[in-house]
Amino acid sequence: MMKKKIVCLIIAVMFVASGCGDLEIKYFTRINPDGSIFKRIVATGDSSRVYNNPFPFQLTKEWAVTYASKVDTANGDTVFIASVERTFSSWQKADAIIYRPEDTLDCENIDIDYRRKFRWFFTYHIYKEVFLQRFPFRHVSIDDYLSPKEYAYFVEDDSTVVVGMSKDEMKQFDEKGEKHFWNFLNKTIFIEFEKYLDAYVAECNMPVMTNEMKQQLEEFMNFSLLEGAELYSICLKVDELTKSSWSTSAYHSGYFEKLEKSMDADFLLLGNDRDIKAEIEVPGILYATNAQQVDDNCVKWEFQDNVFQYKDYTLEVQFRTINLWAILVSLIIMLILLWLIFKRK
Repeated sequence: MMKKKIVCLIIAVMFVASGCGDLEIKYFTRINPDGSIFKRIVATGDSSRVYNNPFPFQLTKEWAVTYASKVDTANGDTVFIASVERTFSSWQKADAIIYRPEDTLDCENIDIDYRRKFRWFFTYHIYKEVFLQRFPFRHVSIDDYLSPKEYAYFVEDDSTVVVGMSKDEMKQFDEKGEKHFWNFLNKTIFIEFEKYLDAYVAECNMPVMTNEMKQQLEEFMNFSLLEGAELYSICLKVDELTKSSWSTSAYHSGYFEKLEKSMDADFLLLGNDRDIKAEIEVPGILYATNAQQVDDNCVKWEFQDNVFQYKDYTLEVQFRTINLWAILVSLIIMLILLWLIFKRK
């Protein structure tokens, strides 16, 4: 039921579980000098997760796939490992496989972008991998509702932001955070529902909802969803406001089926069950990155999947490569000029 799902959702936001998730994914990317992209992705966890395709794409014959197992000496359990690797001729080919235009899998969706600027002796490169927001609605930003401290604590599980708070201050912080999160959730669900209504009205020539009606509906949703009302009850409210029955008729015809599925707690909940490590190796001189660790021409990140539940999470690396041919051409031109000058003398 919706009420149970919403309660679980708020509890999950207010008390994000700390520690490791039950699946670890390691992404290794090597950008080759010729522009091709090598990717190795390793999943480590229990057998049910590892052998049930833990990767955010379909495994085809183009991928080299291996399976293994090892004993975790810390607790004596056996962990299973699935590793896939593949070389793509270009970043566009890699993006076509890693990125899903229609996001249907309950795991990370990564959009790759690679830009190069030629500057004679050097070529400057900007490579990005964006872990796209998993929350199904993008109508409002969570940053407009949660403060940086609230976001760090409730979403990123950063407990350092509440260090030094008294018991009363902590209680107030929790209550405000819960309220702010609920306002964000209700607003973005309402906007999505409103889009469905407006499209149906335009297509089927049904009674248009006034701004006043929409305001009343938003207030009703703010209360009713928290109390556990189903989407059908909200459609009944639309019919009450418009003095018609078109909204419930649309519901019975399956018009809101996709929206109702998106409102399921499985889509709205924080992730927090996949630990992710990412590593990008570049073929040139590194000069900028947002990575947590830099090791020569290799950069690394570690995070959990909850960091891209409500907004995109970007891995970025900037580097430059030397154009040897440009140096050679410049040297030849310089020698020719010197020869001409010497010849004139």
